[in-house]
Amino acid sequence: MDLARVRTLSPRDIAAACGVSESSVKRWIDGGQIVAGRTGGGHRRVALQDALRFIRARGLPVPHPGRLGLDADPALGGFDTRGLVEALEAMDGLRVRGLIAGAYLVGTPLAALFDGPVRDAAERLGTLCQDDFDDGVATEHGAMALLSETMGYLAGLLPPIPTGAPVAVGGALPHDPYVLASQMAALVLAEAGWSTLNLGALLPVSALAHAALTRGARLVWLSCSVEVEGSGLAAIEAFAAKLSAAGICVVAGGKGAGPLRDVAGVEVGERMADLVRIAASVSAEQTFS
Repeated sequence: MDLARVRTLSPRDIAAACGVSESSVKRWIDGGQIVAGRTGGGHRRVALQDALRFIRARGLPVPHPGRLGLDADPALGGFDTRGLVEALEAMDGLRVRGLIAGAYLVGTPLAALFDGPVRDAAERLGTLCQDDFDDGVATEHGAMALLSETMGYLAGLLPPIPTGAPVAVGGALPHDPYVLASQMAALVLAEAGWSTLNLGALLPVSALAHAALTRGARLVWLSCSVEVEGSGLAAIEAFAAKLSAAGICVVAGGKGAGPLRDVAGVEVGERMADLVRIAASVSAEQTFS
């Protein structure tokens, strides 16, 4: 499925996917519960993202996700973490995408998905090199690439960000080559209604500060998969002072973020759920300021 272009669905598609009547779907559309448009001939059409928003909010089962055009395996009985590990080890991208998209489809918040099964699977894969270094490293790198691709797939399923949404910018620091954590941070913030700009890995803090200030960011995230130390720590201290003076919240996370706990102007979170919580606080402050 090409998620670069918006996929639209008919009421019949949604009904078949969810196992409900087409008349029910039309009634939800006409009642404004599902956002929809009309074709030139007057037929109802629903953007995939709007259909998913309704399905997740309503808690509808989706026994036939293929009718939505999705590679998804709805995990109705709970997420299969072992299955995700096995799919990653086998480099089965379709299965990886299906498990993760399926969990999203049945309403699992992205922060819970990333903090739980995805994190557990990544940690398991990180131990493979203890048995066979070369094979373990190759498998881990391939698995991380598949997870990164899956993050892009998920991004295409999220609802459009409304005009005027608060802006968040972030990335991984200059010594940090890992891209996955920053992708996940961008996704959980987008799910929470933020307009996000992920600047990727190996990012100079000067460039991150420039992007945050010029784009009117209210929050900046720092992905720290590698520990920050020495001159890097001093650079972040100056960076945090500059952004704090501009009223921008700086949030750091990852296994290398420990040294940043003592840096003024930086909040350190243990999990993606912490990022969501801090972002909600920032957003509330903006609303009532």
